[in-house]
Amino acid sequence: MSTVKQTKPPDAQGIRSRGSRYFLSFLPIALLLLAGCEPEEEFPDEPYIEFEDFIKINNDSTGLIILSFTDGNGDIGLGPGDTLDPYVGKYYYNFFLYIFSKKDGVFDSVKTHFPFHGRIPRLENVAEGESIQGEIEMEIDIYSMELFIPEDTLAFDIYIVDRALNQSNTVRTPEIILNRFSP
Repeated sequence: MSTVKQTKPPDAQGIRSRGSRYFLSFLPIALLLLAGCEPEEEFPDEPYIEFEDFIKINNDSTGLIILSFTDGNGDIGLGPGDTLDPYVGKYYYNFFLYIFSKKDGVFDSVKTHFPFHGRIPRLENVAEGESIQGEIEMEIDIYSMELFIPEDTLAFDIYIVDRALNQSNTVRTPEIILNRFSP
């Protein structure tokens, strides 16, 4: 399961004046003019992500990965109908997670029989070409990882892809310690 929280760049800061009795009548006009003049923050068309947090939930059987993101043209996310070319095969997903386990102090890639990738849902109310920023929350099943990974320390490499198939940078999580169930 995943959620996306979109935030827009901050608006103009409040305006204050001292002493004019006509200030209140001109305030709405001044705010409209200033809001129209303030440039929106622009980002590259390629998504950019940063790791924010990893939280264990549901008795440590599920992990919640939190990433912040920016995207210059606002085309993050896939809709339920986005299942035809080019969103088939590898690009059926737009959230890519690769697992690394730590053995003898060294992280090594873990080969899995099924992917731990996911689909970030399409953002609502985003104008085409609009610069956006926000957070992505993606749940992953830690319990099933514990079944086939003998080591108890993991890290994840993560990147995302937008609808134009622009790939973001890759981030690595800090070490994640699995809580093994004792017999």
